[in-house]
Amino acid sequence: MVLLDPERRTTLVGVMLMACAGLATAEPLALYVSPGGNDTWSGRRAEIAAPDGPFATLARARDELRALRGAQGLPEGAVVNVLPGLYELRETLTLGPEDSGTEQAPIVYRGAGDEKPILTGGRALTGWRELEDGIVWCDLKANELAGKPISVFVFGGALQTLARYPNFDPNDPHQGAWAYVASVEGSENRAEFRYGEDETHAWEHPEDAAVHIHPYFDWAWNIVKLKAHDPATRTLTLADKVSYALHIGDRYFLDNLFEELDAPGEWYRDPRTEAFYFKPPRPIDEAAPVAAALDDIVVMEGAQHITLRGLVLECCNGTPVRINNSQHCAVVGSIVRNCGGWGVSISGGEYSGARGNDVYDCGHGGISVTGGSRDTLEPGRLFADNNYVHHCARVWKTYRPGISVNGVGNTVSHNLIHDMPHAALLLGGNDNVVELNHVRHCNLESADTGGIYFCSRDWTQRGNVIRHNLFHHCGGFGKANSWAPLQGGKVTFEYPHFTWGIYLDDPTTGTLVYGNIVYAAPICGLHNHGGRDNVWENNIVVDAPAFNAGMLSPDWSEWPPIKDRLHKYQQPGSPYLT
Repeated sequence: MVLLDPERRTTLVGVMLMACAGLATAEPLALYVSPGGNDTWSGRRAEIAAPDGPFATLARARDELRALRGAQGLPEGAVVNVLPGLYELRETLTLGPEDSGTEQAPIVYRGAGDEKPILTGGRALTGWRELEDGIVWCDLKANELAGKPISVFVFGGALQTLARYPNFDPNDPHQGAWAYVASVEGSENRAEFRYGEDETHAWEHPEDAAVHIHPYFDWAWNIVKLKAHDPATRTLTLADKVSYALHIGDRYFLDNLFEELDAPGEWYRDPRTEAFYFKPPRPIDEAAPVAAALDDIVVMEGAQHITLRGLVLECCNGTPVRINNSQHCAVVGSIVRNCGGWGVSISGGEYSGARGNDVYDCGHGGISVTGGSRDTLEPGRLFADNNYVHHCARVWKTYRPGISVNGVGNTVSHNLIHDMPHAALLLGGNDNVVELNHVRHCNLESADTGGIYFCSRDWTQRGNVIRHNLFHHCGGFGKANSWAPLQGGKVTFEYPHFTWGIYLDDPTTGTLVYGNIVYAAPICGLHNHGGRDNVWENNIVVDAPAFNAGMLSPDWSEWPPIKDRLHKYQQPGSPYLT
């Protein structure tokens, strides 16, 4: 052991202290935003002490960072502290390359305080007047929303229902409150049907209505405008053809009809007068009535190293959080709800994603993850991790899952997903990993699907992994006897019905399904419907048959889309040939 003399030890300690001081990093720049703030203030202090204090808007804080970044840089990064309260955004908060941070100096927009701040894309409606039968109305022109789309209306923080027939049934939200096709002319009719003799309808403006329908198959879903209504023949004529020929017993409902404004929580907008009608579930002055005014709330485009943390993002016609072609950007620990589209969309870029969020009450799916290149097989490394996703796909009922992953080299992990009308997870692309997720009570309004569903019809989509997930009570709701009308009988529906825990449909190829647990699946736990090169290993199935392998007819291999997709990646230099 070599000992240093006291003088050398003292010198060394001094050098080490100086080095540590040099390594100590300064705090990131702190800005503050408050509903009681002012955009002419400095934004450098949280307390309001006029003539200084926090900013009033996130856009002003963003612009301040832009100016500082351009003038002197942000060597330590920045934190925008968003204080508790309600922020009504008048335009989408856009964050681009000019708003980016770096790995050493990231930019964070975070909720600061005991309660999460609320960023809303909605507008509180005012000027309500009483009509009759508990209905109130206001003028959208006076609320500066005339001519603007409104697909989401919230009262007291809860989504309300566009006036519909039959009425939504809160006691049976998934399998109740359907109307059924009574008869159809012809075997290939996709645009006209009749309702039952026990129904009577008198709509002044049937052309306002939309028809939401499962055309024959319980996994198919269409929303089409109503073209005409003939009450004499009980005939509904659609403005466009649906995906498949209509049959007796097909489920549907209609909405956006003034005459159907008859249940608490329903609303209707008259496009001719811009009057907005509402039948509130309690007095209108007891809660805030808010209509969506923005498409999206926050959009990152080509950004880097930006994080949204600890926020509530709600009430927009589209998607509250979009992260497009960005790197190292994320939404974390936030609540995303009450929107007309997806909750969170991550598309393109690298190393971006959603972690630790609550996502619910979305018109489409919860979280969409799509990134990486299928041409080069370069991974996107995008992620959806540790999120709680439920009660989504409220408008578009099928193929809008809790979480969807596509592209190349992305990960979906540690998520809890439940109460979905269709699959909880959808998978596509190459080299994606779905692991350690808990899925329950899905497929509540559809059938021929799974807790996780993968239908590529593309032999080049390979290398995906489904491992160490828990699936249970995967539901399924559909026709138990679709042939009954041919025998003079009536179509009946059943739950659970025709659904699996893990479902690789059609020619899905090259997938590893390993170490999963499935229980309480209607048909069986695992289903390989004709695909090739799939490996099923070490899975546990309880309270259901274990495995079903279906075969496809030989002509599937000659199906043009499959051949075209295969030939696309057989060109010289393709990574699929290595």
